[in-house]
Amino acid sequence: MPEPQLRPAEEHDCDAVFDWANDPDTRAASFLRADIVKSDHIKWFKATLAGKLRQLFIILSAGQRAGVVRFDWLADADAPAGAGRCAEVGINLAPSHRGRRLSTPALHAATVVARDSGVGLLIAHIRPDNLSSVRAFESADYRLVDTVEIKGSHALRYELRLAEISV
Repeated sequence: MPEPQLRPAEEHDCDAVFDWANDPDTRAASFLRADIVKSDHIKWFKATLAGKLRQLFIILSAGQRAGVVRFDWLADADAPAGAGRCAEVGINLAPSHRGRRLSTPALHAATVVARDSGVGLLIAHIRPDNLSSVRAFESADYRLVDTVEIKGSHALRYELRLAEISV
């Protein structure tokens, strides 16, 4: 199977991203577990496409939409000293593409996009019981650096310093 590709999300991706986000397994792995209301998602999606604080990419596998990668750009004050530009990264595979070993290659593709955007540090927060994400991020060279609290839940904080890796 060819390596997954990333392309910027477009308006016509809104419904697919909504469906993936409301998948029961996705909700169970999320820090906010309640279903997402469609009207709220549409507002969020439109604001994301128009804004500068977040960027969404659609994962393509063999030409089909297979999931989404999200970058939330962090303010310089939120970044560790010397990290440079910093982003939080998240990934969600479409239910139909799970189990195909796409997460790690998609994270590698996201690393290239981040590096090309001038990012020095990528951060991921993962629920400790989300073992597939833990494995995917660790396989993509992220390192566990801390445990934190996110929205009232324990989270594992993983980091990838882009200067320390080659992609």
